[in-house]
Amino acid sequence: MAHVRHAYDQLEPSGRLVAVMSTGPFFRSDDTATKFREWLDELDCDIEDLPADTFKGVDAFRHTGVSTKLVTIRRTA
Repeated sequence: MAHVRHAYDQLEPSGRLVAVMSTGPFFRSDDTATKFREWLDELDCDIEDLPADTFKGVDAFRHTGVSTKLVTIRRTA
């Protein structure tokens, strides 16, 4: 979450950030995750679930069963 927020701060106006994230920040109830979701709600962003086997199999760079999401954030000018 901190990495995504920091990367967003580095974007130029009209820039786009695309991040693969674990699903944790989207269901956890701790203050950090809650504030992260509230921050995302204020932005122009799309969040999509990646298939469960995205990082499994012989073609995966690192094999993991972690559930992931693809987050795309557009910084408005």
